[in-house]
Amino acid sequence: MIDSAHTITRVPQEIDRSSDVQPNLYEEGQRAEGVVTFITKSKAFLSIGPFSAKLNKSMITWDSTDANPEEYLYVGQKLDVKIIKIDHVRMKMKVSLRDLQEKPAINSDLTAGMIIDGVVQKKLHNGFIVAIPEVGNGFLHKNELDWRLYEQSQRFKSIQVGDSIRALVSFVDHEKRLIYLSLKRQEENPLNTFEQEHAIGSSVEVRVIHYGKRGVLVRHPSIGDIWALYSENWDISLEDMKKLYPKYSKISVRVKPGDEKHPFSIEPEIMPF
Repeated sequence: MIDSAHTITRVPQEIDRSSDVQPNLYEEGQRAEGVVTFITKSKAFLSIGPFSAKLNKSMITWDSTDANPEEYLYVGQKLDVKIIKIDHVRMKMKVSLRDLQEKPAINSDLTAGMIIDGVVQKKLHNGFIVAIPEVGNGFLHKNELDWRLYEQSQRFKSIQVGDSIRALVSFVDHEKRLIYLSLKRQEENPLNTFEQEHAIGSSVEVRVIHYGKRGVLVRHPSIGDIWALYSENWDISLEDMKKLYPKYSKISVRVKPGDEKHPFSIEPEIMPF
């Protein structure tokens, strides 16, 4: 049990570099006793013999990867920690407090396909950490927000810490305690519907959004953004492409057989030569 009843302070303490403990007595994976010397909102620092040890907030407790060290620790507190990484030259360590705690199991009743409610706990560059009551934390990758690229990016911008979400459990790794979530898989992939409604070889109207080496990025009302691929023998410069298909203009494209990633691909009907 971690004592959190003491008043928190950020006043640093002097680390005793003259310790009689030999540095080579410490190894990765070893249990060691340290004293908290400094605390911030993202990490804490400990003195372990002659070493300065860093304890990141994600390594404090299994209950949260975003724990505030100021709510769990206090300067001068003695802690038993596990050495995760050690640098004998620079006399620095990375340590974990949670690795010495009993690792709670994920609810065995949680299975892929279930719909759960959660609260966004942290926003990352590639997704969100979602707190699931009485279960733990789940990960929602930004690619799982929407089937459509543009709507996917808009959702990623709009979702913030503290937002309540309802997501589908796409995968549960009980051994690693990982729960993967998805918003888009609660709905049918609009690409599948589009393929059913538009026969191969038929024409559809789309709007030009962007240009690339492989084709033109176009936007369709029902499927969002998708690449209209160039034909294999089409040799055209980017500048000529921009003149042929001005940005935001409407063009007609032809539905063609797709690859494994997409059920179809589309290609401009109008060829410059």
